[in-house]
Order: sequence, then structure tokens, then C-alpha cells
Amino acid sequence: MWIPTTIWRSSPYRPTPRGGAGAGVELDAEAPSDQQPVVASGYPAIGSEPSYQVTRGYVSNEHFVLTRAGQVQSYIQHTAPIDSGSSGGPLTSEQGKLLGVNTLKVRGRENVGLAIPASVVASAIQHAEVAVSRGDTPDSAEAARAACESLLVAVAAGEEQLEHVERALGGDYVAEAGWSGLGTLRDERTRALEFFIEDPTGSLIKASALRLNERARGTTKSDLKTCLPASGVSSDQGVAFTVQLGGHPTTWVFGWEQARYKLVHDASNAKPSSFQILQRLGAVQPAKKKWKPSLR
Repeated sequence: MWIPTTIWRSSPYRPTPRGGAGAGVELDAEAPSDQQPVVASGYPAIGSEPSYQVTRGYVSNEHFVLTRAGQVQSYIQHTAPIDSGSSGGPLTSEQGKLLGVNTLKVRGRENVGLAIPASVVASAIQHAEVAVSRGDTPDSAEAARAACESLLVAVAAGEEQLEHVERALGGDYVAEAGWSGLGTLRDERTRALEFFIEDPTGSLIKASALRLNERARGTTKSDLKTCLPASGVSSDQGVAFTVQLGGHPTTWVFGWEQARYKLVHDASNAKPSSFQILQRLGAVQPAKKKWKPSLR
């Protein structure tokens, strides 16, 4: 997520930046209100070419609360068009002050964007600065093991905890496992190809989580306590654990990503061929077997 690195002096949320005013964004002191004009900036691509874009809209719900993976988060709902690639871009007032950071687009709806409020962004920056100044560092082994056990419980719970699973997957894992799981998207909406074209990253994350849930079927309560330290993985790759998933052992590697430990590698994942990927998207049909007469 993009976060302004320098806040201007007049920000009510933060003291004067070190070294005085510099390039940055001023957080708006006023909370947004319904029907307030807003401007969304982002850098989504057109085809394979990067394309900066600025769109306009209005605040349609100044305080929308959404629960994801058990966490309650407040958002600014607005109508300024955003696309995949706009996430992390600023939502500003007409005066150029930061109202929020765009983070979600609601699929199947017309111009429903959600932005994290500026007050939450400011709080996150202040929290990070305090942690850095104190030299806070997590106990890697203990924190990674807690993440491992939490993910095991979530995948064993099935789709009930799907959002928790999605949040626990790192970028490397999604790149590794997403293609193999694309076939799972057919069951739920038979729109795998359309979903992939509209939101490639979101489709791969969901496919990875669904595939992991499938593999966890048959996982018992005793399996949920199998996050045992594993060897053979260098520390720069992450923290490795042996786990039992659906009765089968595998190695999970957790890496530090977005201020938490996430699953970045599963030793049991197999890389599919390009043809298999297209097949799982529904872009090609499996070859039909040639009919041969049987001799009697």
C-alpha cells in the first residue's frame, strides 16, 4: 500500500516533518462528508503499458464498516472510478488534501471504491515511527510459528475462514500456487476467465486460498499442532515448518511481509504447464479422445 512519506507542516495529525516542509501530502483535518467531491489518482496499466490516471467522483458513504478476516475496518465509500493498479493511490479533496488511500473496488457494482481514511493512515505512520524508534523487532521463530498455527486452523475451517487464509498468503506463494488453483474458481462462479481478466491479482489470491482449503480436507485436530521447525531452508528464505495437511506432510516457509509473517512457499506445490493454466481458466477445452471401434 502506498503511504505518503512526508506530511506537510499544517497536518493536524502529525508534527512538522524533520527538515521542514517537503514534497508530500497534507492530511485533511476535516472528516469527509456525503456528496463531497473527491479525486482519485492511480497508476493502472492499459494492456502492458503503464498509465497514470486521475478520476473524479463523490463521497457516497462517509463511514462504511466492513469486516474482513475477523477484523473490523472503516472505509470511505466513493464513486471516483478506480481500477486494479489504483490501490494504494491517494483519494483527495478538491483542494488536494488527503482524505484516504484507495484500497478496494467492489466487483459487480458501478463505481464503488473504498478508501482507508486519512486518520487511520496517520495513526499507522505514527505507530510505525514509535516502533522503529524503540527498535521493536519480532521474535522471528515464535512469530512465524504463531502465523503457521493460525493458518493451519483457518484452512481446516474451510471457506468460513477464506478471507483469513487470503490475508495470510505472501506474494511469492500466490505466484507459486495461484495458477494451480485457478480451476477451483469454476465451482464458485464459473467465471474464472472473466475474473482473471478483470482482477488478475485478486483471482490468483482467491484461487490460492481455495486450493489450500481443498488440500486441507481431512486435516484432524492433531494435525493443527504440527508446525514443527524444519531444516534445509536458509534464514534469508524464511522460517520453515513441517506441517500435516489433509494427512500429508509438507514444508511451509514463512517470510516477513507487510509487517507480519506470511506463507511464501509450500514444498508440495507443483508448477503447471501453460496449457494447463489456460485449461483451468476455461480458455481452451481438453482434447477429446478419438473414437475407435471395438472389435468383438
